[in-house]
Amino acid sequence: MRSKWMRLGGMLAVVLLIAPFLAVAQGQYRVERYGNAPDRPRGAIQVNNDWRDAVSVSMWSNNRERIGEWIIRPGERALLEEGRRSIRVRPSYKMKVGED
Repeated sequence: MRSKWMRLGGMLAVVLLIAPFLAVAQGQYRVERYGNAPDRPRGAIQVNNDWRDAVSVSMWSNNRERIGEWIIRPGERALLEEGRRSIRVRPSYKMKVGED
C-alpha cells in the first residue's frame, strides 16, 4: 500500500514540476498577433475641409510610395479610399495638404 502512495505521490510531483514548463513553452510559439504589431492600422482616414478653398491631399508611405491623391472641396468631408477600400492610418504614413 505504501509503495502505491509513493508512486502516486511521485507522479503528482513530476506533473507539478513539469506543468510550469509546459505553460511557458506555449507562450514561446505564439505568432505576434496583428493587434500587437507596431505598424498596425489604427482606423480609417477622414478629412474635413473647413477652409474656403478646395484642398489637395496626397499620402505617402515611409517607402516613398504614393498611396493616393485627392481633391476635397470646401465644406466637404471625405473618407480617403483607394480602389473602393478605405485607407487605414499607419504611423509611418505622411500626409501633405495644400490649397488647390
